[in-house]
Amino acid sequence: MSNEIPAEVIDRHTAHAEEAREQADEYDSLLRGDIIYGANGEPFEVPHRDLFSNAQQRRWDAMLAERQDYDREDDITASDGTVIRRGDILTPFRKNKKLVKSQIHPSELATDAEQQAIAIWGLDEAKRADKAGVVFNEIPVAFAKQARRIRKWREADSKSADRDSGVAAAADSD
Repeated sequence: MSNEIPAEVIDRHTAHAEEAREQADEYDSLLRGDIIYGANGEPFEVPHRDLFSNAQQRRWDAMLAERQDYDREDDITASDGTVIRRGDILTPFRKNKKLVKSQIHPSELATDAEQQAIAIWGLDEAKRADKAGVVFNEIPVAFAKQARRIRKWREADSKSADRDSGVAAAADSD
């Protein structure tokens, strides 16, 4: 018996995922994407991470996996050598002590925001966004705005597990 998902099921799921993204935009959902604009006025969507397409999610995961091999600052360790906190990834990015080059501008250094653009839009679309004058540093700002929308909703939602219910604990009965 094959573990492969039939193409019609994948197509149906993809269509539903696209519908979910459209509905999120239409109804001003917490999961709506944000639009950033190139200098020429061309819009580019930064989708909410929970509504990435399969291709976007694969590229995002590949970016994170690649970064696991980047050079890091020294780990913070206990006196017995146990790692308490892993060192941060060095910036500008380095791999095996060599600076990581940009995929869009190979003579320049890679940036976090550029790598996010490639993960979200793919290399060709990220190049097009760059030519349109998109400031890639707006991408992490868009993600922060999306996270803030959800955080504010949780703080205001009485049913949210992250919110104090305002109900005092009952006293123990004798």
